[in-house]
Amino acid sequence: MKRLRGAMVRVLGMFSRGRRAQAFAEEIESHLQMHIDDNVRSGMSRDRARREAILKLGGVESTKQGYFDRASLPVLDHLALDVRFAVVNSRRTRASASPRP
Repeated sequence: MKRLRGAMVRVLGMFSRGRRAQAFAEEIESHLQMHIDDNVRSGMSRDRARREAILKLGGVESTKQGYFDRASLPVLDHLALDVRFAVVNSRRTRASASPRP
């Protein structure tokens, strides 16, 4: 039952990616800011504190990507992108390959 629920959450997660992305970006930024503040209180300069905080989190973008890979099904995300690309390109090809009168 746990696996079925997890699979459903991942499938449904594909449809609310925009909202979750914004909320997750805000959460990551708040964690980053907390680490920066801790580093500044320990005596680091602001720039060095930010760099150390990013290193501690493992990089902001890679953290976001890892979260979305676990929260959705990357295979279906990639399939949807491929289908969208194919549809757009087939429309372009059909328009440019039409016979001239």
